[in-house]
Order: sequence, then structure tokens, then C-alpha cells
Amino acid sequence: MSDALGAALRDAVERLFDGRNYSHAPIWRQVKDLSAEQALWRPSPERHCIREIVRHVAIWKQRFMDSLAGRPAAPLDRDWGPPQRPDAAAWAAELEGFAALQRAWVETYGAFTPQALLAPDAEGRFERFA
Repeated sequence: MSDALGAALRDAVERLFDGRNYSHAPIWRQVKDLSAEQALWRPSPERHCIREIVRHVAIWKQRFMDSLAGRPAAPLDRDWGPPQRPDAAAWAAELEGFAALQRAWVETYGAFTPQALLAPDAEGRFERFA
């Protein structure tokens, strides 16, 4: 990838995560200091808790990276639903994994050429970006 394009893409995905942007509330700043109890709170029984939303974002981010790399997509068996372990250690591990995934996400953008990022899939579609 050209140095300028790679730098711009890496900067954009970093800003979206940590809040140095103007387009939305940054997910990392919203969740990094929450307790396990706070992350499990639901505004109503039919709504998702923050921990489920974090896992959902992580799973789809991983699926996107898998698609770009030509790997089988990450499974959806953990998408949504309550965590298996609601304790503080499990939440801390989930946050650590989320931050690590973000670092991999940033590196993924820097590893592809513009042609690879913009190429359609085998069926001529660009659905991997949706």
C-alpha cells in the first residue's frame, strides 16, 4: 500500500476506536473503565448489555479481517447472548482481547495494497466491506 494511503487508513481506524474523531462516540473510551457489573447492565430485558455489544463488534471486526485475508469467517456462535462468565476477570480479559483485536485491525489495513482492498470478491461483489 502506498505510505500515504496506509497511514491514512491506519489513522482512521485508530481514531474511530479511541475517540480522536468527530463522527461518533468512541467505543473504547465508552467501555474501557466500566466494571463487569456496569457492562452487564441492561436498560430493559429485551435490550443488549454493553458487554454483548462489545463482543458483537469484535466478532464482526474479526470476520471482516478474515474476509480480507481470505480466511474462513469467524463463527457467529458467540454473537449476542450473555457471557459465559460474568465476573470481573472475564470482563477484563474480554477488554484486553478487544484492544488486541483493534491493534490487529490497524495492522490489517497497513498490510494490504490498494488493489487488494478494492478488489471485488470471486462473484464480483464488494460485500466484504458491508
